[in-house]
Amino acid sequence: MSTEYVARALARYDRSRLTLCSIGSHSALEVAYGARAQGLRNLVVTMTGRDQTYARHFAVAEDPVPRGCVEETLQLASFAEILGDDVQREMLARNVFFVPNRSFEVYARQRYDYDEIERRMLVPFFGNRHLLRAEERPSTAGAQSDERDQYALLRRAGIRHPRQLSSPD
Repeated sequence: MSTEYVARALARYDRSRLTLCSIGSHSALEVAYGARAQGLRNLVVTMTGRDQTYARHFAVAEDPVPRGCVEETLQLASFAEILGDDVQREMLARNVFFVPNRSFEVYARQRYDYDEIERRMLVPFFGNRHLLRAEERPSTAGAQSDERDQYALLRRAGIRHPRQLSSPD
């Protein structure tokens, strides 16, 4: 992924129809609500079987009273499909700015490594796509920590964080 590609994609966007997008998880409703509050459209990427929360229960409705915050959903068989060429083209056509949440990192990492995620995600991000690595947490006690994961960053900054113990003893 080059900065030139992002600049070209942004130049083609219809700025009157910008859309904030995130993976459907606990933070997706906050992104959708915030987008609406700022006058932006929103899109929540859902997974088959998890779509009704967003497409039905939190969908924007006007009668009898205004409610909801989710304007559109994009349903995928698995969240990792978000990096597919067809999905990327669709999001670019919708003028999407992607808000990466921890769920994006977790689900995309089920199929791709960080270099592939950074390279394949063609949609402009809010933030720095290299910070996805900071979301990583060693998954088991005693697991090897990456120099750029969440706990390594906290250690280097001298910030206390929960310790991981290998046994209750």
